[in-house]
Amino acid sequence: MMSKNFDLPGQTSTQIYICSWSMLFIYTAFIVYASIVPLGHWNMPSRPIPYDFLYGWQNKIHLFDIYQNLLFYVPLGFLIALISHNKLHFILRLVLCFIFALILSTTLELTQSFHTTRVSSLLDVMLNTISGVIGGILGCLLTIKAIAWDKIQLKIFRTDKNKYLIFATTMLLFVGIAYHLYPYLPTLQYNHIKTGINPLFAFWNNPDIFNLNHFIKYFIQGTLLYLAGYILFKPKFRIVLLLMLILTILALKIVIISRYISMESLSGLICAVVLCAFISWLFNKFSSQSRHAA
Repeated sequence: MMSKNFDLPGQTSTQIYICSWSMLFIYTAFIVYASIVPLGHWNMPSRPIPYDFLYGWQNKIHLFDIYQNLLFYVPLGFLIALISHNKLHFILRLVLCFIFALILSTTLELTQSFHTTRVSSLLDVMLNTISGVIGGILGCLLTIKAIAWDKIQLKIFRTDKNKYLIFATTMLLFVGIAYHLYPYLPTLQYNHIKTGINPLFAFWNNPDIFNLNHFIKYFIQGTLLYLAGYILFKPKFRIVLLLMLILTILALKIVIISRYISMESLSGLICAVVLCAFISWLFNKFSSQSRHAA
């Protein structure tokens, strides 16, 4: 039985389909990479492979790992549900998410048995599988007719700009995000998160450490971000989307090894976006008054 959610216009549907497959491939590669780093330290396990997978992890359970594994496969399930939205029934889409997440997670966890710095865990498989199903549910909910992709696109994104300019701006935006998330190695330890937010507490205890040069660097980046948002987003949603993007990227930096949040980065990016939005509002207001006066 086919899904009866909705049918997108041909061009929009094709674009989403291609983008979804590309993102699914890239995110799957990211999961594989994050699951086997560091790339060295491979060795034959001292005990049979199923032993560590089934029994060797009970004394190595951390609350942070549980949260991480419950979130790690959500984008994977989401993309699978999005790709199959016009091909499979709701239940079959969730079954597909379940099977894909189960096979991928089991394969990677068994592979970790040969890695001296990783822990092969049946619990991780269960949590990752649940995570994939949660992502599938979110993907199915998103593709109902009331919030169809084409309607979201028409409401949020600008269509009055040159398509090549929009493409170039989008690529530059992704480059900026990639720069902030380098080296793309998610931490496996709670202490790394504490290290990532320590500069904020350090500034709170001693404001004199605020580095103006770093603030200016992030202010310039925030200005460029606003210009990109000016090209891509409609005015009604622009500042909200940009602030959400900033907070999301800064939050993701916390869980990336060797990355951290500083007061200079937080204040520089947000101040630039808010100030640019205010200047844009003033310019539009005065331009409107001038046209009416003429």
